[in-house]
Amino acid sequence: MISLPQPSGHINPRHVAALRRSISTDRFVPFAVSSGQDAELACRLYVWDGDLEAAILRDIAVVEVALRNALSRQLEAALGPQWYGDRALHRDRRLEAMRDRAEDELHRSGKAITSGRMTAQLTLGFWVGLLDLRSDALWRQTLHQAFPGGRYEARQSGQRYSRAWVHEQARTTQVLRNRCAHHETVLNGFPLPGQLKRLAVSDGMDAYMLLCRMIDRDLADWLQQTTSTNSILAARPQSTQKAGGCP
Repeated sequence: MISLPQPSGHINPRHVAALRRSISTDRFVPFAVSSGQDAELACRLYVWDGDLEAAILRDIAVVEVALRNALSRQLEAALGPQWYGDRALHRDRRLEAMRDRAEDELHRSGKAITSGRMTAQLTLGFWVGLLDLRSDALWRQTLHQAFPGGRYEARQSGQRYSRAWVHEQARTTQVLRNRCAHHETVLNGFPLPGQLKRLAVSDGMDAYMLLCRMIDRDLADWLQQTTSTNSILAARPQSTQKAGGCP
């Protein structure tokens, strides 16, 4: 028997049961709590959460590629085409380890190591880590030039343009990206490592849009016009039950 679509995005009981079977109890808890223990609404929230995370990942993919290319261009201009082997990067063991893993991956795939391939192979963690070096020397020498809109955006935000401030936006972007990529819910926001406070998912979206504007305002304008995150965020499922009434 064919199941007809439910009105207003509702999920029929058979599919609610199927979704519940597919989701662990611990994973389902925040959706159950947010729905007031309404299993059908909880499932709609679960689907909505996944749709929002997919849209966020699409946006961050654009920003991540722009970030790594902007930074690698500055590194290559300052340190040469083999910038990834420069001793400036040897001062941080995290970056050195990530670089070594990227080189190993290229070796195993039989590809020659080039600036372009290393730029693509290195993880977002590497590029965010570049902005977290204890020394500001590389930032002052070249990396600050990867963010031509940085000073303007800092003034607009009432902040001082600095490596630490740019790193904060990049780190928030990375944390949100990793959370979405691992299918961890953003229903009630997300925590930053080492901090007690949670950020609203909209705060994370603001961070990656700000980062994009610092790199390329035209790219950010296009991203703002084409993103589906705002419309999905506004369409968060709500209960259709009236207080004290019946379904």
